[in-house]
Amino acid sequence: MPQKACFIFSKPPAMKTFIWGLFALLLAGCGQGFQSASLEENSPDFSSAALASQIVTNGASFNFKSFSAAPAPAPIETYSPTSVNFGTVNVGQSSAIQTLTFKNTGSSNLVLSSVALNENFGWGPATSTICSMNTAYAPGSSCTMAIFFSPQSAGSLSGSLTVMDNTSNSTKVIQLAGVGASVSPSPSPAPAPAPAPAPSPSPSPSSILLTNDSFETALSSWSMYLNNSAMGTFLRDSSSAAPNKGIASGLISVTHSFGNIWDVGIVSESMHPTVGQQYSVSFYAKADTSGRQLMASISQSYSPFGQYFTKQFTLSTTWQQYTFTFTQPVNDSVALVFASGAQNGKVSLDAISFTAGASTPSPTPTPSPAPPPSAVPAPTGGLITNFTSERYNQFQIDGVPYSVLTVNKSYNLEQIDNHTIRFGIQQGDSVWCCNNETSLIERGQKWEPGTPLTIAYQFMLEPGAANTANWFVLAEIQTDLSNSPFPKAGASASPVVTIGLGGPTTAPWSGGEHLQVWSQWCPTNLSPANGAGNVKNQILWSQPTDIVRGKWYDIRIQTTIINSSAGHLNVWIDGTQVVNYSGPVGFGYPNYFLYGVYRHTSPQNTAAQFKNMTISPSP
Repeated sequence: MPQKACFIFSKPPAMKTFIWGLFALLLAGCGQGFQSASLEENSPDFSSAALASQIVTNGASFNFKSFSAAPAPAPIETYSPTSVNFGTVNVGQSSAIQTLTFKNTGSSNLVLSSVALNENFGWGPATSTICSMNTAYAPGSSCTMAIFFSPQSAGSLSGSLTVMDNTSNSTKVIQLAGVGASVSPSPSPAPAPAPAPAPSPSPSPSSILLTNDSFETALSSWSMYLNNSAMGTFLRDSSSAAPNKGIASGLISVTHSFGNIWDVGIVSESMHPTVGQQYSVSFYAKADTSGRQLMASISQSYSPFGQYFTKQFTLSTTWQQYTFTFTQPVNDSVALVFASGAQNGKVSLDAISFTAGASTPSPTPTPSPAPPPSAVPAPTGGLITNFTSERYNQFQIDGVPYSVLTVNKSYNLEQIDNHTIRFGIQQGDSVWCCNNETSLIERGQKWEPGTPLTIAYQFMLEPGAANTANWFVLAEIQTDLSNSPFPKAGASASPVVTIGLGGPTTAPWSGGEHLQVWSQWCPTNLSPANGAGNVKNQILWSQPTDIVRGKWYDIRIQTTIINSSAGHLNVWIDGTQVVNYSGPVGFGYPNYFLYGVYRHTSPQNTAAQFKNMTISPSP
């Protein structure tokens, strides 16, 4: 009987995996007469011609070795130029922009993960070819980075542009160099004919916490920060200064914005205000476009950078003076932060002061912009006393007890000042059950159906990832069903009035960033439990655009909660009435109010601040 023969044909080494699979098939066809075989990968005859001549026959014996698959091809990044010398530039000025090109010359996608520049160098404006972080660049494609030299001191200066990527040599360093040239300052303009005001007495050193308030010679004590791949620069600008405030200012330029105001800013750190002391912060600012937003914050100087105070300002194209005051609640190292990263453009700052006590007006003050007219006067009151963040413990607002409903995490509940509280939640912060995440305070006093009330407060949803929770509450009126025929329904009954976030008007329970007002009512003799089918839901107002994060909203509610035609609900937001409803509201049992953040589980870390929280009988 003729012997069976098996042949193997292939090309090394890219086809090694294929050879091994093909060999297994051929082995199955060789029958029982085939014993074992092997081809040496490193043999000088490991070639197409040699393999074609290899015959495996019945009775032949070889020693086969298993072959591993060839490694996946890696991206290769080349960049040009490999170093940049900017030459000589006057201190405080900027060089021409130099462009560096990064190209993927490998055979798989190139991904840049981070970039960093040293002091004295800055990012140029974004273009259509600017490199993006965490973006896949296919083989053969390229992107650019634009940088410039802006010396902050005289002499030879060096630095580097450091790029991290997914190549085998994951860190690329491009050397940068330049020379800072000293220049004589321009003579100050002649003084005005009117006599200068007498200088104020110098305050004691302990009352001034901030140094280098006017950027007259350098940017020392201030540094720039960039988040989320945003790009920008912070420079001393000797071409512009606030009136009567020297010859220079600080200039923030945002060159690559992702729409988040916190992504680009400057910070002066490591100040230690006294607990219980009131402080005044004053500064001059202008922008290249009218209406640009600037956020000022008093924050921790270290992670997690908790905020003690924030305030948002609307800038004009001319120098204006802005002020705010705050009281330091605890011993801590704090930083003064100015952020304006919501869009590309420029913000100038000058004459920044951070002092103890009431602010002292400038000899020639420029008035701050008048606030927009409001049909509803700003609320007063809301004094917080005996504050505690401990779960189920109580503190007082205007002498009324409020209970803490959190999971006792440090970020859940914080006092910012004696009128302001910060509420924070993260995924999994469930106080009760059911994938609901909670950071609330519950008013201890309740009111009977038919009691007319006025509720007033301001709130600000801090910048962060957009809401995706199925439902999201930002303050609510809830009903006490403990003495009703339906006490168990209290664990699953929704609020009778809600200020919250939702989707479009047609889909309010599907997540979203639209500020909304909802109400519910149910006949007294029917169960208001979710799922019982007796509750009537009403969306009374939905903001047509997304909420502006970082903006303080002024809320005023006048209501009579009763589930009959005698009920009503009126709501004003920033002085504009958005709800004028008459009709049944509530379930017919006593009600109480809760401030804070309450939502269905979602992955976003979310925080909101509430201040000037008052509840009183309606006028």
